[in-house]
Amino acid sequence: MKKNYLSNLTMVVVVLIAACTITVTSCKKKREVKNPYEVVFVEGGTYWMGSQSDSINGRNYDPLAWDNEDVHEVTVGSFYMGKYEVTQTQWIEMMGVNPSYFRGNADILPIENISFSDIEEFIKRLNEATGKTYRLPTEEEWEYAARGGQPAMADSTFYTFKYSGSNRIAEVGWFEGSITDPTVIGNGMHTTHAIGEKFANQLGIYDMTGNVREWCSNLYTEHINSIPAGPLRVQRGGCWNYLDRGCRNTSRYNGSDNADFTLGLRLVQE
Repeated sequence: MKKNYLSNLTMVVVVLIAACTITVTSCKKKREVKNPYEVVFVEGGTYWMGSQSDSINGRNYDPLAWDNEDVHEVTVGSFYMGKYEVTQTQWIEMMGVNPSYFRGNADILPIENISFSDIEEFIKRLNEATGKTYRLPTEEEWEYAARGGQPAMADSTFYTFKYSGSNRIAEVGWFEGSITDPTVIGNGMHTTHAIGEKFANQLGIYDMTGNVREWCSNLYTEHINSIPAGPLRVQRGGCWNYLDRGCRNTSRYNGSDNADFTLGLRLVQE
């Protein structure tokens, strides 16, 4: 009887170990990516970042430039930039929840109302699920891609287009109105809009003007030689409730790491 008792006990232990192994394996199973994140190749280069309103004959003159848009030369390496802003569906796949303030078709609406720590966790899970390396763009990469990169250099629109792909903001973005022309009617309509509905820029990238502001990885500095004003972080592109001035390629913003319904993200793939 004692021998049979031990045999039965051993069998129970084996079954329990097997069950635990199955549970652990299930927990470690990769998340399924049904909605892959599309990227566009951006060949690197050297360019004059920023704009200024002090000298009409000076480099990167723009009468609407702010003081924090210091003109300076930078070089960026090649990278892959997200073709679109991250959607609500793509966020839900990794995070399991949709924190967005604006709801509708989650497949085409950009994710917003997310904090910086939320983004870090999203990127971590996305990288684990895909085996790729995604991250937020640097501010220098963001502006270079918004201006159109090498294709825009080739067709001489890199420095002449104020917005990402055009000088007519309504062609490429969603915005509230114009600071200089009261006859210009904004199309933001107090909400976010479906990605990819406006024209793409010279690289084939959409919505870098308006819709939602986009996080960059940099801590914000008021000027290029100033100390970072951490924990404030750079945000770019303007959004649906900004005037045209705030949606220019060179417009710079800063904000805390907290969530906001005007703020989403676009990723870089290394």
